[in-house]
Amino acid sequence: MKEDKFDIKKEYSKLVKKYKLPSFKEMDEEFNIGSIQENGFLLKGVRSKIFEKIDSFVKLIDSYLYPSNAGVAVLYEIKYLSKEDLEIFEDLYRKMMIVMRENDLLDLDVSETKDAEFIKNSYKQWQQIKKQLYNTMKKVRDSWNKKGDLPTDKAYFG
Repeated sequence: MKEDKFDIKKEYSKLVKKYKLPSFKEMDEEFNIGSIQENGFLLKGVRSKIFEKIDSFVKLIDSYLYPSNAGVAVLYEIKYLSKEDLEIFEDLYRKMMIVMRENDLLDLDVSETKDAEFIKNSYKQWQQIKKQLYNTMKKVRDSWNKKGDLPTDKAYFG
């Protein structure tokens, strides 16, 4: 007897109807959910993908807000960020940490319904967060068009 191959699109579509979730296309574009392997807990897998994406930006922003152990790139880029840019990063950091800690709570209180609610809410929040994040990250990218000196060992030791 041949076992059916796991079709994430099909399985997720069932959950979209049941819980009114964002579409597979939307979630895959934002969080790469198409790469989830079958494990019997699809919504938990989707939560993990949301966590991965947000965590990567939390770590990046952390290096701008607390640059004591930052690498050369961050030390260079931070010179070109205004106080307002850093305040935006701080606000986004807080918003993303709330999403991450909510995810942690759901790992302790397993519920498909709560997972679905988290996914809907996180998707909406991410749409708002990424707009602000995009604008500030453009400034970070554009700092490399400026002719400032890269930090060196001398900069670390005065």
